[in-house]
Amino acid sequence: MGHTVEYLTDYISNFQEACDKYLTGICDPEGKSVLVLGCGWGTEMLWALRHRAAVVDGYDMAERNSDALSAAAANYGVAAAKFSIKTVPAEKLRPESPYDIVLSFNAFEHISDVKGALQTCKASVGRKAGRICIFSAPLFYSAGGHHFPKAIDPWWHVENEEIPPKLNGWQQREFRGLNRITYRGFLDHVADAGLVLLRSFTVPDPKWPSVSKVKSQMTPFDLTLMGFGVELAVP
Repeated sequence: MGHTVEYLTDYISNFQEACDKYLTGICDPEGKSVLVLGCGWGTEMLWALRHRAAVVDGYDMAERNSDALSAAAANYGVAAAKFSIKTVPAEKLRPESPYDIVLSFNAFEHISDVKGALQTCKASVGRKAGRICIFSAPLFYSAGGHHFPKAIDPWWHVENEEIPPKLNGWQQREFRGLNRITYRGFLDHVADAGLVLLRSFTVPDPKWPSVSKVKSQMTPFDLTLMGFGVELAVP
């Protein structure tokens, strides 16, 4: 699905408010080298650049160019900052030297191998001083966990356990790529990876008062937790 540079520039810019809201409390990129895992077109990269990161390298499994990010960065007055976008699947990512921060925003709910991705993050930052900063939303079992609120009713995908028929071809591919990770399951992976949890927060689903009407074996805890943010370290 192709988009113009103008559309993508606006897309990157429009998400900066959300990045400010959810990343500021768990990540401080000023003066640091930052690796963005699952960078897309560069939304989180621009956020790190705006917050005066020294170097920002984005990695994504899909091929991306940096035209829209360059345009958005220029609009924010950070065009001279150093950044790059590279096409590398998470499981094949092997940085030549450790980064100060590994950053991920709204990507972990799309990653099939969460355990492996955390190991990649662990191997990509320096011990003790390095940080892994992750925000993930919406989680699959939340009301909008299908990622297409304009096409699908809240929790429809949970109750029916099938691909929503209202989705078009590319939307169906996106839906198939969503994992089923829960916050508790994610924390289990964090513990298994030998990482230290420094800070965390959760985002409740605004539709939680309606959860009693949902027909699912999932607990209300999982059905009403829209997202989470964590700051991790390597001991």
